[in-house]
Amino acid sequence: MYQTCQVLPQLPGSSLEQSLLHPSKCVNASVKPTTNCTRMTPDFRCDSLNQKNLYTSNFNCPTANYVAVKIIGVIDTFPIRPEVHQRKVCKDPHDQRTCHNENYTVYYKDQVVMNSFYCVKNPNITTPLPWRSGTLFGGTYRRGQVNPLTKTENCPGKFQKHLLASDAYVCV
Repeated sequence: MYQTCQVLPQLPGSSLEQSLLHPSKCVNASVKPTTNCTRMTPDFRCDSLNQKNLYTSNFNCPTANYVAVKIIGVIDTFPIRPEVHQRKVCKDPHDQRTCHNENYTVYYKDQVVMNSFYCVKNPNITTPLPWRSGTLFGGTYRRGQVNPLTKTENCPGKFQKHLLASDAYVCV
């Protein structure tokens, strides 16, 4: 099982200004700081959402004996991200003595798409899979809800949790 995360364009209502804390590209791939454009969600939003396959340490299935099947694809919208910017305001643009710095807040509406996959036997492979080459299922749970198999917000014993979308876990 593995999960990929990809950034999407920021939602309408986002500031067209470049973020100072999390710079991102324009949808058309321009990175000029003076360009007002629809921007992509910054990459940091996917940092905790990508999840590699336990057996391959990558975003794939272990061998040609397996193929990836998409379990779910979810678009996740984050809470609005405010950021304070500063601009120079002058009463007389020709006289620097009339200028002062002014703070203002811009808002960013970020979104990503997460795709979760599990690995199943390749239907084109006719030979049996090796003995004990699969994984066991230890239940599912969401943040704030219990796993019906453990009655806790956790996986049983040595089972490991795998993120499914942004707030659910599968125990294998």
